[in-house]
Amino acid sequence: MTYLFVDTNVLLHYRRLEEIDWLTLSKSGEVVIVLCPAVIRELDHHKVTHPQNKFRKRAQEIITSLHSRLSGVDADVIRDGVRLEFLAEDPDLDFGAHKLRPELTDDWMIASGIVWKQKHPNDETRIVSADLGISIKARVSGIPVFAPLETDKLAEELDSDEKRLMQLQKELAEIRNTLPSLSLCFWREPQGQNFVRFCIQSPVTYDAESVAEELARIRSKHPLLPPPDKRGRVRLSELERIKQQLSGELSLPITQEDADRYNSSLGKFYQSYEAYLRNLHDHRNKELLKIVFETGLENGGSAPAEDVDIHLHFPDGFQLFDGDDLVPEAPEPPSPPNRPGTFGFGDFGLRAFQNIRLAQSVIPRVGPPTNVSSPFIKRTNSYDVRSHVNKAKHGYTLRVAKFTAIFDSYESAGSFRIDYSISAANLPKAADGHLSVVVEKA
Repeated sequence: MTYLFVDTNVLLHYRRLEEIDWLTLSKSGEVVIVLCPAVIRELDHHKVTHPQNKFRKRAQEIITSLHSRLSGVDADVIRDGVRLEFLAEDPDLDFGAHKLRPELTDDWMIASGIVWKQKHPNDETRIVSADLGISIKARVSGIPVFAPLETDKLAEELDSDEKRLMQLQKELAEIRNTLPSLSLCFWREPQGQNFVRFCIQSPVTYDAESVAEELARIRSKHPLLPPPDKRGRVRLSELERIKQQLSGELSLPITQEDADRYNSSLGKFYQSYEAYLRNLHDHRNKELLKIVFETGLENGGSAPAEDVDIHLHFPDGFQLFDGDDLVPEAPEPPSPPNRPGTFGFGDFGLRAFQNIRLAQSVIPRVGPPTNVSSPFIKRTNSYDVRSHVNKAKHGYTLRVAKFTAIFDSYESAGSFRIDYSISAANLPKAADGHLSVVVEKA
């Protein structure tokens, strides 16, 4: 005699018990199908709580059919050579000793098979299941397991809920195909790449020797005036006289007071120029900590996006600027004082006079408003940036903004992430995402 403990999933996903050739499947002359309490409980559970209606209905049909076999003559006979038997009690077994867990329904069925085999040592006890977990545990307990034939498996038919769900998914896909699909990218970077890479150079050491050489050159170019002679005129070398003639300087008598005043101003000029060289060095090191990147709005949908608001969030750790606006510029060198007796038309004075330009009248801009607004940067503990786009054509990428970030120091410079949210008048929900700025150090 062969006893077959049938798993719940076999009842749900395969043909009815009376429709399966159990004798051929088990290669036995006589078979008893055994249904343990754990399987019956699971069927009762599925008929009420299974998420799919078709399986709730299937479980109910199986329970009704099994209920009809509890009474009547030969009610337990399924087909020739095959009977059905119900177990009334759960197995009395030490689950831990057999590596089973009482909270698992499948383990209760395996336990029923173990106890049955102990009570029927001369008969063959087997489990029918396509579940890999059951197969592994049952074989460890010495109970063979085999799966039903694939030809006995029920076709995957859609119930009304599934058909309705598929229809809704199809309609949703059609709606999405008529909407814009917005994302932010780095301008002029490969399509689909959401990161940009920079390399930060280490700061340059302050070169005191080069600064000293430059200051010596400035002092040589703009020397102190010697004391005036008895006639009240500063003694000039022949080389200085030639220089005056070539530069157009007018030489007038210089008093001792004029010379002292000029030399005092020249001393301050030397100090200012040394400070300028220091500031220029600091500015150039700051330039090494600067990165510039541009963002673009990509519309990969099938319709233009209208009235688009773009919100970006930058972390802290650097100064953020709108393009090149307000970015600190290189310091300007100080101008030397006007040499007495030249009316201020020395080398610097003449160049300044030559660079004067007539002020051009400002012509107001006439025409439609720009499609993309300038970004508005709000500083909190980090940075929140907002841009507006009137219209973004589908299938195109639109340049949105240019940003300049200057790190606080070489040590603090590092990669960061830009979170963004894009809203449009003709989009039901905002599109969220992020861009990554990868910073490497040389």
